[in-house]
Amino acid sequence: STNLTERNTIFGATAKLAQAIREAVARHQPKAIFVTASCASGIIGEDIDSTIAEAEAEFGIPIAQVDCTGFKSRVWASGFDVAYDAVLRKIVQPARAVDPDRVNVICFSGTKEYLTELLAPVGLVANPIIQFLSVAELEHLSEAAATVSVCPTLASWLAHGLEQRFGVPNITAPPPYGVAATDAWLRALGAVTGRPERVEAVIAAEHAAIAEELAALKQQLQGKTVFVSGGSAQGHNFISAMNDLGLTLVGGCTLHHDPRHDHGRHEDDTLAHATRPWPEVPYGVCNKQSYQMIHLIDQLRPDLVVMRHPGMIVGPAKLGIPTAYFEDEHLSLGYRGVLRLGRRLLDLLHNPSLERALARRSRLPFTPWWREQASSQFLEPVGQ
Repeated sequence: STNLTERNTIFGATAKLAQAIREAVARHQPKAIFVTASCASGIIGEDIDSTIAEAEAEFGIPIAQVDCTGFKSRVWASGFDVAYDAVLRKIVQPARAVDPDRVNVICFSGTKEYLTELLAPVGLVANPIIQFLSVAELEHLSEAAATVSVCPTLASWLAHGLEQRFGVPNITAPPPYGVAATDAWLRALGAVTGRPERVEAVIAAEHAAIAEELAALKQQLQGKTVFVSGGSAQGHNFISAMNDLGLTLVGGCTLHHDPRHDHGRHEDDTLAHATRPWPEVPYGVCNKQSYQMIHLIDQLRPDLVVMRHPGMIVGPAKLGIPTAYFEDEHLSLGYRGVLRLGRRLLDLLHNPSLERALARRSRLPFTPWWREQASSQFLEPVGQ
């Protein structure tokens, strides 16, 4: 941090930035440095690039500007793009040799357990990126046989960049949540990595392995209703698995959805794939204002609510509705992930005591008048 002051916003602070870089090198001997540009530095037009260029020449390490001034985009997810672009521009190096068995998996948490469960049977090794990787490991992202992701919103810029700049094929199939999506994802990966026959054998074996428990879960969950809330792709991913479990989607909410702007390809339109069994279901695309989302859930009264973000789970729980929070996006990956998801939801249905206690002993800050309004009462229609 350069600790910008009022004086700096008038007279500039590039000298402070240069000094901060020198301090970072002296204290930590880093392999790379990232400089994040705040709104204030963007407003005053600081010449960060020249300062960085001089420092790179002096210290001989990559220094990347992350141009994250908040007023440059209305879409929060563009933060992923500018961060990953810095890695592509400054850190990733041309491949020395391609590892035919390694697959970059762009993900949030970077855990390998469930990724290995999914990829090892077809002879592939997961390389979760980019959390927890060293600079040296980031340099060699170009050496993977392919790149896949658990969330196109998170991954699109980095995946396309690796393909366009370094020739690493980008798998565009929807993420592997639910049986059908996992089939398509593995087949696309198998085609690119030259092992389609092995993939087909694994698909047949996995279908057989999960069939009995999946049928039992589906029988117990059949007809139960669910509301799903998450980031765009993550929310859609959960929906894909609901149909396999016999659940009926009655509504959902996501942060944003713009597949044409994000990637422009039909195969990446995760919402269209996920909601095909329920074309008339109300699905909100907004910034998750609690007064809107909780109001909709209150009127729909689903049997279950599934959420990706922890700050949102209190509202449905106070309505007395069993609410599941999934922090690890890998938990529901693949064929076995559908079973793990089903077990978790069945447990919630069998033991809703927490939500019932919250409904009895706490209340939401909404008036009876508000709860009686239509959920779209104050939303302006958008022209076609």
